[in-house]
Amino acid sequence: MHFPFLSIREMRSRDFAAHVARISFTGELGYEIWVGCGRPGVAPRRACWRRATISGSSTSARALHSLRLEKSFGNWAREYRPIYTPAEAGLDRFVDLAKPDFIGRAAVARDQVTGPARRLATFVVGRRRCGRG
Repeated sequence: MHFPFLSIREMRSRDFAAHVARISFTGELGYEIWVGCGRPGVAPRRACWRRATISGSSTSARALHSLRLEKSFGNWAREYRPIYTPAEAGLDRFVDLAKPDFIGRAAVARDQVTGPARRLATFVVGRRRCGRG
């Protein structure tokens, strides 16, 4: 099945239905899975968790945050905050100025004309290759 990066699909298993997003903080093949709360006697989240841990596909949040930094993937409330425009954060490709008025539209339009005042950047500091001076 074709499932490109940044796409979302509804999927069903024997035990639960879920919305699955083809995205990850690490930049590698990864997915986010959203499962409903269920109803009395039905625990879809527990079934989903069991499936993920049995297959070995569960990853801790700490590992994800460490790996995302290596790929320069930002995170809301860390690198992305309301004080930055989408262009400053490198997220302007996700904003559609053809849509009706929205909060921050003027700042996005200004950045398209003048360019952002600043830009989020990642630096590698003190990198050494093994076996080389």
